[in-house]
Amino acid sequence: MRFRRPDGGVLEISPGAVRTLLSYRQVGWLSLEAGGVLLGRHLIGGADVVVDSATAPGAKDRRARFWFHRARRPAQEAVDRAWRESKGVVNYLGDWHTHPERVPSPSCVDRRDWRKVARRTKVEAEFLFFVIVGTEAVRVWQVDRAGSEIEALEALDAPPGSSQPAEG
Repeated sequence: MRFRRPDGGVLEISPGAVRTLLSYRQVGWLSLEAGGVLLGRHLIGGADVVVDSATAPGAKDRRARFWFHRARRPAQEAVDRAWRESKGVVNYLGDWHTHPERVPSPSCVDRRDWRKVARRTKVEAEFLFFVIVGTEAVRVWQVDRAGSEIEALEALDAPPGSSQPAEG
């Protein structure tokens, strides 16, 4: 699954991460919102970024039909473990969560939270990514570290079994 970034680079979500994201789609009437963190790499010498994995919701996360709250400590432990095991290559790239809508769009709460995360997160990158998984489409937004610019990324291809629109 690939998305065009504003600077011409590509954000690629690995097949394993896509499987994790799609496994939590809210397709049933009682399906709970889910979420986690995106872990991956900025490719040296270019503007491309690869999401190697997406964490699943944890036991300490709180979930309901229309909201999700990730427990900070287990998420940070997953980021630290990925960094350590990759010898400093894999790091935190952003967050993902689900919405019970066909083609997801961020709520005002999502946008506010993304800005706050972008401003407070301590990483070397100039931007973070935020993914919303709908019932039929996956959409991605890039947020600059100042939290002032939120840009939808254009989908270059759709995941298997989805009818994702090409527009971000």
